[in-house]
Amino acid sequence: TGINGQVYNHLGQDRAFVVDIVGQSRAVYDCYPECWSNGGPPPNLETFAGEVLRQRWAERSDCFVFGSRGGQVVLPFMWRQMRDSMPPVVCINGGCAMSSLPREVHWPEAAVSFLLIGGQDYFRGNASI
Repeated sequence: TGINGQVYNHLGQDRAFVVDIVGQSRAVYDCYPECWSNGGPPPNLETFAGEVLRQRWAERSDCFVFGSRGGQVVLPFMWRQMRDSMPPVVCINGGCAMSSLPREVHWPEAAVSFLLIGGQDYFRGNASI
């Protein structure tokens, strides 16, 4: 939300869109869950994903946009819970498709997904594109 904040703000000013920012980078929960080598106890991104589901954001949304860690943790968690009923997603940096995630991603068969992957992004680590 920090780096792309201006884009979300601009979209929110367009009458064709209603933009709700549900998560925030650098929030108290913006850390990996315990199953990650550098993860920690709640609150973390997985407990945040559970809260997003409890608040029924998916049922009220036409599309979700996930950033780096959200694509690695929040999106896969929501896919496991919602399966084919998950709304379409845009996943910046393609975190949900990384082969190095500590949990297998259960990509729903009917998932509508757009992965935006930047070739010069540090997020990919040693992976090739």
